[in-house]
Amino acid sequence: FQDFSSGFFINNRLIVVFPVDGPGGSGAVVQWNPNQGPWTVRGLYVASSAFNANKNNGPFPGIPGGFLSDPYQGSVELEYASTFGAEDQNNFAVRLQYTNSTTIDIAQNAGGLNFELSLGQFGLFGRYGYSSAKIYGIGSTVDGLGGFDLSEIVPVGYSQNFTAQTWMAGLGYRDLWLEGSFLAGAVGQPFINDLPSGPGVNNSTQTNYELFYRIPVSDNISLTPVFMAITNANNIAGNAPIFQGLVRTTFSF
Repeated sequence: FQDFSSGFFINNRLIVVFPVDGPGGSGAVVQWNPNQGPWTVRGLYVASSAFNANKNNGPFPGIPGGFLSDPYQGSVELEYASTFGAEDQNNFAVRLQYTNSTTIDIAQNAGGLNFELSLGQFGLFGRYGYSSAKIYGIGSTVDGLGGFDLSEIVPVGYSQNFTAQTWMAGLGYRDLWLEGSFLAGAVGQPFINDLPSGPGVNNSTQTNYELFYRIPVSDNISLTPVFMAITNANNIAGNAPIFQGLVRTTFSF
């Protein structure tokens, strides 16, 4: 996931919520890997505005923050990772995740599943997330999940229970044409939900696409051309497709 350019393909936005991941924050992480075996347990708590233990003006205007207040997330993850095949040339990993968060007046409990599998030069990977959530209408134009404006769906002063799902899947191939290169692509939908819809509001499902090819220039430098596309942006059918291309240079030391 580290080679993707889109935040959606890097993180599960129901598990790693944008109002915490985007501006950053403060917190603590613990990790336990018994006997350096295949099982690993991780836990974290992060507050986006941790400089005050009380509600305060956090990174979003008009939205309260604080160490024990919105926006925050607490997460746990159970991972099983192992190798197999001749000389352990292949690897397999599965991660079960859970997040409790309150972000921009959206409270949620979310579960996630990540997997990755390599078979020689070929690999496949993906994730799925499901959230049971509640949004409080505050008239904010900033959402609490990542990339979606929900202010027109729930009127100010009201609340709405909803469920959300997200998924992505991709393929990768190493050493194509050049040793040390990596070609990969993925497709996914970040925010499938059962919130109310209407003309021009939540009447479709956004779909993201990304394709990249990492080219090694030297042991420390690589170039990565990237192509990205989004259809039905912000879950609105009338939005035109978005296309973006870039070339990323990475220096590794």
